[in-house]
Amino acid sequence: MKEIDKLKSAFVANVAHVFKNPLAIINESLGVVLDGVTGEITPEQRAALERGKHGTERLISLVTELVELSEIEAGRTELKRKRINPASLLNEILAGIRKELSWKKVRLQKIFPKKKTPIWADEDKLKEAVISLLNNAIGHTPAGGRIVVKLKVSGGMMRFEISNSGTSVSKDVIQKMFDKFEHITGCERDDISIGLPIARDIIELHKGALRVEDAGSKGSRFVFTLPCDLRKGKRRR
Repeated sequence: MKEIDKLKSAFVANVAHVFKNPLAIINESLGVVLDGVTGEITPEQRAALERGKHGTERLISLVTELVELSEIEAGRTELKRKRINPASLLNEILAGIRKELSWKKVRLQKIFPKKKTPIWADEDKLKEAVISLLNNAIGHTPAGGRIVVKLKVSGGMMRFEISNSGTSVSKDVIQKMFDKFEHITGCERDDISIGLPIARDIIELHKGALRVEDAGSKGSRFVFTLPCDLRKGKRRR
């Protein structure tokens, strides 16, 4: 089964690489027409072209994620670690989604420790993982619901929690959440993404662990831990 999974991963990665350039060319060409470079277009033509461009951009996003995932799985991704204040990083990310939360009428609650404890991580990669988890939480939280983002230090580890209210998550769904093939074949039209498998791999690259917990009727909770950087005043190699 492991060998079959490797073969499937290699096939998907190769297809993604092949699709990347043609999709970029199609997207650019649609943009040229929409900008009026080739001549005026009717409102009906513009609407059709915009739908095509939107669909192309979704495919480009998926292909980019597949390429990134293949790079991680092949061991070709290097982390650029530095000392990071996780509370500051989360505040920056959350500031960028407040409008979306307000539009969806979803409440946000933050629970951060008073003491600032840094972690040793790749800031850009960690942001990507957290944003994927938050996007998942937003997408599964009904209007009037709540998302809770929590930090907690325990045993030299920083514990991140992102929970959302909503429907219960079955064990079967939990097992499939981090399966990239399940996401590719089972995704809905407006939800083409393999962000969760990428988030898991990024966290594991940091020597952390990601899991999802069923919160019963209260929704779901994503939890991951990363080692704290407790060496004050010293630079780690």
